[in-house]
Amino acid sequence: MSRTRTPHIASQMMSLALAPYVAAMRMPSFMGAGTSPAATREVMQAMQEKSDAVMESSRAIQDAMWGMAFGSARAMGAGTFNPMRFAAGHEKAIARVLHPVSRRVQANAVRLSRKSKG
Repeated sequence: MSRTRTPHIASQMMSLALAPYVAAMRMPSFMGAGTSPAATREVMQAMQEKSDAVMESSRAIQDAMWGMAFGSARAMGAGTFNPMRFAAGHEKAIARVLHPVSRRVQANAVRLSRKSKG
């Protein structure tokens, strides 16, 4: 694994640790969905964000994997294949997959904590 990408992946993984907090902050909205317009909006927003994150992550992993496959095939054909570069490609793919999800989790944690304070 490359040393330059590991801290980035680690920070994304740490931001995913906020997911239980986000879920707990949304529980009152889930319980009140259908009775309050604000609660219903929060539930609809949560569903939309999950769908968007899955689509972004799916696209990112497909792009990364196809890029690695073609790059590896090209390198093998040229006789310059380096397994460590191939491993770094997997690390970049993981970072691309985690990015949309961790970005949304962080944003939701900030937004929901502000909403609960005020």
